[in-house]
Amino acid sequence: MFAIIILVIGFSSIFIQSLLVRELLVVFHGNETSLGIILSFWLFWTGWGSFILSRSAKKIINPASTLCFVQLSFVLAGILEFILIRNLRGLLNLQPGQIIGLWGVCGVSAFILAPFALINGFLFSLCLKLVFVKRGLKSIGDVYSVDAFGDMLGGIAFSFLFVFAFGPLENLCIIAGLNVIIVLISVYVLKTGSFRKKIFIALIGFVFLIFSFFLRPVEEYLVKKEWRGFNLVATKSSVYGHFHLTRYDDTFSLYENGLLAFTFPLRIDCEETVHFAFSQSPSAKRVLIVGEGIKGLLFEVLKYPVSEVYYLELDPELINLLKNYIPDKDQKALNDRRVKIINLEARAFLNRYKGDKFDIILLNTPPPYTAYLNRFYTYEFFKKIKGILNYNGAFSFSLPSKENYLTKELRDLNASIYHTLKMVFPNILLVPGEKIRFIASRASDYLSVDPKVLSRRLKAWGVKTRFVNEFYFQMKLLPWHLEYVNGVLKNYKAVRLNYDFNPITYYYGLNFFSSYFRSPLRHFFTAVSKVRLPVYFIIFSFIWLAVYLIRKKSILSFSAFSMGASGMAAVILSILGFQIVYGYVYHKIGLLGALFMFGLAFGAWLINRRINIIRRGAILYVYFAACAYIFILPYLFKLLAGIPLFLEGLSFLVPFFMGFISGLSFPLINKLYSNDDSRFFKNAGTLYLCDLLGGGACGLFLSLVFIPLYGLFLSSCIMSFLLFLSWLGLFLYLRTE
Repeated sequence: MFAIIILVIGFSSIFIQSLLVRELLVVFHGNETSLGIILSFWLFWTGWGSFILSRSAKKIINPASTLCFVQLSFVLAGILEFILIRNLRGLLNLQPGQIIGLWGVCGVSAFILAPFALINGFLFSLCLKLVFVKRGLKSIGDVYSVDAFGDMLGGIAFSFLFVFAFGPLENLCIIAGLNVIIVLISVYVLKTGSFRKKIFIALIGFVFLIFSFFLRPVEEYLVKKEWRGFNLVATKSSVYGHFHLTRYDDTFSLYENGLLAFTFPLRIDCEETVHFAFSQSPSAKRVLIVGEGIKGLLFEVLKYPVSEVYYLELDPELINLLKNYIPDKDQKALNDRRVKIINLEARAFLNRYKGDKFDIILLNTPPPYTAYLNRFYTYEFFKKIKGILNYNGAFSFSLPSKENYLTKELRDLNASIYHTLKMVFPNILLVPGEKIRFIASRASDYLSVDPKVLSRRLKAWGVKTRFVNEFYFQMKLLPWHLEYVNGVLKNYKAVRLNYDFNPITYYYGLNFFSSYFRSPLRHFFTAVSKVRLPVYFIIFSFIWLAVYLIRKKSILSFSAFSMGASGMAAVILSILGFQIVYGYVYHKIGLLGALFMFGLAFGAWLINRRINIIRRGAILYVYFAACAYIFILPYLFKLLAGIPLFLEGLSFLVPFFMGFISGLSFPLINKLYSNDDSRFFKNAGTLYLCDLLGGGACGLFLSLVFIPLYGLFLSSCIMSFLLFLSWLGLFLYLRTE
């Protein structure tokens, strides 16, 4: 019964965590920076919840009865936090599409996640206390492994089943029902006190279960309240996020995950995107559109004598939502026999495509504000584009900019991508504006910025336009604007080039994004960019030395912290490495995290079987293996990039092995720390706190500082050095004990 309870708690914990994090990412615009902050506070409060109970374990007279009440509170806190998140924009008086700054992300995450995460950590120590009576020291590994196995099952269930079958609220109700049923069973299986107390717990469970299935009106009310003042005509959820469609007169605006994606029909934007690119290529038979084709781009493209148009749209639900609201001519374009709709993102498509080359490629992705989006602006991506583009073909995309003045943040962002693109395509044409348009080609004889030439070409195609004409070309291609942007970007070389494994434009994008807000965090990215890499090694060394000199046994807490940080680093680096090599596949990426948890559970279970007879020095081998493995992890994905795609299954072993090593370490560290039973819970809670704090700190700094500035290889070196210090500390500790 204990095992079932722990398994359900682990399952529910990761399930509700995934759901709440997903909802918060909608509110926070949804990049890795926000995710790092959310997970950091989640782990921070979970660790403190465990630590608090470990300090007061002796005061709990009937832990079985307490477990029932806390488990009900656990699910209730998840439901209340879900409702609060859904009403967050209204509480903060934010309009749909308004972005919350990083300072606000930190404050909101710290406040909202605290109740559920504290109870979650509290439950871990409570289960530990229950199992300790039967299993003694082995209870640490038992609870840790079963909880991790439940986490794995919850992650798989959420990513592969429930997110498809049910909406967020239905998923929450199912989890609530599962926990209530387990509580009702445990009331009569465990010793939970008097008959009256059992009846009371059962009554609470039944009331709570019935109440949870009447939350639909609450959710509908919250959605209407959030979008007050807007004519909300449709909403839809998919595995990739939430869509809201609003209408004003004959204009529709699509909000994806709380942020404005695009407005339609906006013909001037569509005409500029299509006709500027088509005027730079002598042929337009085969066309590739990456994203946003449904908003009117397809209609403009089909004005040309094209024979085939590939339209990549990752989320099929977006097309299903919009196809009933777009104008008739855009619906006809969408259903045209020449249009092939492919539900893949660009990197996955490029890895698989073996067909004829294209004449025009239109990339319509947001700027590289995230590590995921950065993959569409790297040297490796541009080389893949070059490989499927005809010699005289044109490749076009746009970035935020200005035609008459570029701030430092804009210069860094635009110049880095310009010089990266220049390494692949020798000829680049720049169209100034609020968005600077890059048009790249291997051939130079057809590129032109002469408005008369471009107008003549448009007429030669026989294309009729409403906005883009000779006068529009003249307005967009003013000589002084062309001279300014070309002069700045060509001569501004104080930037680094952007590569898959060194995503520097992710940093430039974050820096530009943060410049929108007046906040102490606005200057954070500028400050950290001036810190040299060796400084971090020196800082870690001083911290390690101070911990060791102040209290030698604290090196065990430091080691638990570093292993928790390395476990989080392994998951993040594995996800980024998988995205780089194989493209973004939502469910497979969810599987990477689940396999890490499976490795964690398996490692803890395996070592726990021999915990009473294993030598104390075994911990040194575990930390040495972790140190070496985290160092070579990016190189493993670099190696996987060169093997056939059908062997991609090997990539799933990467996080599994790191999880396995991490699972071995936690029971061993606890064995060194817990010399007597009287301090068992206090010590276990302290180490669990350190483990989670390490994961939280790593999630924050790795996504915010190390990966954007130093890339995957140097980031893994930093984490490997942290583990080496832990190994050295453990070696000295064992020698002197």
